This record gives sequence, C-alpha cells and structure tokens, in this order.
Amino acid sequence: MTPEGVRPAAVVIADGTVTGVVAPGARDPDVDLGDVALLPGLVDTRGLPSFPEGPLDKAKLRAVLAGAAGSGAVLRVRAEDPDEITEPRDGSYGAFADSRPTVAERRGIEMVVSAAAGTGARAHIAPLAAADCAALIGAAKAAGVGLTAETCPHYLCFAAEEITGDGAGFRCLPPIRYAPNREALWRALAEGVIDCVVPGDVTPAAVALPAVWTVGRKRGHTLADVTRWMSSAPAALAGLPEKGAIAEGRDADLIAFDPDAPCPVPYLGRTTLSGQVVRAWHRGTEVAGKDTGGFLG
Repeated sequence: MTPEGVRPAAVVIADGTVTGVVAPGARDPDVDLGDVALLPGLVDTRGLPSFPEGPLDKAKLRAVLAGAAGSGAVLRVRAEDPDEITEPRDGSYGAFADSRPTVAERRGIEMVVSAAAGTGARAHIAPLAAADCAALIGAAKAAGVGLTAETCPHYLCFAAEEITGDGAGFRCLPPIRYAPNREALWRALAEGVIDCVVPGDVTPAAVALPAVWTVGRKRGHTLADVTRWMSSAPAALAGLPEKGAIAEGRDADLIAFDPDAPCPVPYLGRTTLSGQVVRAWHRGTEVAGKDTGGFLG
C-alpha cells in the first residue's frame, strides 16, 4: 500500500527508515510476505495537546485556542455541552445513551467552531459520535475554519439498540448511538467530513484495524480507504511527516495484514472479524504480542 496505490513491491529498510520501494525480485528478500498486504503503521492522534480536566466555558475555550493559535498546535477537544447532559433514568445502556443526547455534542461543537473561527486556531473534535453534527463541521471547514474531526471504530461498528443490560463494556463519552446515526457517520467519513478513525476507550488497538476493515468493506470501502483514515490522515493531522505511508524516507512502521483471515481476537465477545494482523514492525524492528495491533506511530 503506497501513496500511489496498491502494487507488488519490495520495501527496503535501513536504520529504521524506508530507503526504497522497488520492483519485486530486484533483490533477495529477508522477509517474503507473499500475497499478504503490507500497510503503513497506524497513527493515533491522542498525542496531540488535549483539553484540560473539566469542562471549559466559552471564555476559557477561546483563551486556550488563542494560545494554541500562537503555537501552531492543533487542540484536541471532546465537545459536549454539560448543560445538555442529564442523569440516566435507570441503569440500562439505552438510558445512559439518552442522557447524553446529540444536542450536547452539537452545542459543544458550535462553541468550538466559534472559538476557532474567532482566534484562527486549529481545533480537532475527538471523537465525533453524533452524525447530525457532520453538516456543521462540513460548513465550518468550507468557511475556512481550522477544524477537523475523528471518530472511533466502536461508533462505526455498533448501535445502542444492540447493547443489552447496562452495557458496561460499551460505555464511552460520547456514547455509542443508534443505527441510523452509525450509517450517517459512515457517509460523513466517505465524504471527507470526518478526517480519520482512531481507537478509543472501547476499542482495543489489536482489533481496531480488523474492526474498521470488516464493517468498511461491507459498505464498499477499500484497504486504501482504511489506510487513509487510520494512518496517513492522522499522521498529517498530528504533524508527523515521517509516519503514515510506505515511501522512501518514512519510518519503517509496517503491518502485514491478511484481509481475508478471521481475526483471532473477538471484538468484546460480540462478533467475528475479518482481517488479521499477521506481523508488525516498528522502525524496522518486529514487534509481537499485543503490539501487533499496528498502532506504531
């Protein structure tokens, strides 16, 4: 998987860096992956500067973004308005989801858009769960506001009505919402309103790539799409030009991924996934065990 597309190739590595992507057979391989796909290591945006503990009012958010504008940093914000959040009516997952309605995200994102537009700062919504906010984000981008957004695999894979009992293993902020919202998130991702997909508190890194691939290809998306969402786009967002692609001069963070193999790790015991990370390398050194999830950036 190169920036130019998918092609047979040999990747040459020296001192942790890709030094060439050459034709197969140009040299004897140290590792022969056969027909298994080789992807760039995935990149997580959670290294970006993040919001302080506790909610920020409009004045504090504007002040933080004004400081970020001067530094050129991208501020990562979980946008929910606490005034729109209520106590759950009972202990069920549905009650938990309903207590944090989509309007809470909308009001929070409106505040971020206003502050980013007023300061010239760059803000990143992390994560976006409410798909009805996609139009707001898209309009802000079109108006030149420095705004980007990410979502997480669990928002793309699950729906609130599928979660039984208290759903303790699925609780995250913002919550997983209902099936129409999930499909609308996929449309926003396909249209580029949502910039990237990163793991979150619910999705283990080891299954994030298989999870997005499993549900994405059912909707007609390719490994190139998944690579863009989970590797090249977050690398660009985080200001990591050495990450996110298999190309000369980039870090040798690599994932050998078999897209048709069953994933040996069940996603929270709920489903079987397609696609298995076979091997992974961080700057040319092979990693094993839990690190083979591929989050090497």
